Amino acid sequence: MDDTTVETSLDASIKDATAYSVMVGLGELYVTAAAVYLKASDTVVALLQTLPLFLGACMQLVTPPLIDRRRRRWPLALGGAPVQALTWAPMIVALFLPPQIGVMVVFASNILYFAAIHFTIPAWMSVMGDLVPAEARGRYFGRRNALAITMQLFAGLLGGAALDVFKRAGHEGIGFAVIFAGALFARLLSTWWLTRMTEPPYPRAAERGPSLLEFVRGLRTSNFARFVVFVACINASAHVAGTVGGNTYGVAKGV
Repeated sequence: MDDTTVETSLDASIKDATAYSVMVGLGELYVTAAAVYLKASDTVVALLQTLPLFLGACMQLVTPPLIDRRRRRWPLALGGAPVQALTWAPMIVALFLPPQIGVMVVFASNILYFAAIHFTIPAWMSVMGDLVPAEARGRYFGRRNALAITMQLFAGLLGGAALDVFKRAGHEGIGFAVIFAGALFARLLSTWWLTRMTEPPYPRAAERGPSLLEFVRGLRTSNFARFVVFVACINASAHVAGTVGGNTYGVAKGV
């Protein structure tokens, strides 16, 4: 691939990240609050913050064999993006359904939301690994992540402010619908930027990677394996804290 094509793809990836982060700030951060608004029980709130993430992560096991079989990555990375965007549509509708049905729709949509994005992750990471030179990865992803985090922060603040305005006016459900619609639009914009990227040729790996059993056996001796366990524990702790926070919010709301 020529340098111009690579630069165009990397620029599109940064714009994809900013739009995706707006979706997270406007939508993903407030899904649990929407479930509480629909009078979901503490158990359902806890499951909403854990089960979709777990099932979504399992989808990452599906993608690598498909990549090796098709020897194409970008169609798989693109395939999950519009699906994830469209999961916001039933969540918007759920806000105006009877609470028990609405909670079930939000729950099912959230599972599909995380399954769609996790399905794309192995393909996306493989393409980005080929597009970004090794010596530039720290600088590039540092800039990309800084912009993404900043946009997520502003979008989260905007979403919270909008919900507060609508709640004071007695239209909390409409407030959730508005920010979820914004999340849907942001993800569609993110998907459009993904289509502006070009996939490098896919080289089949010459050597087989370690199996799960080999990885577990290496926990005592491999620094990489220990690092993976450390990151997994950090993420698990964050999700446990989020679950406790969601339950606390439910108690404060009187659910």
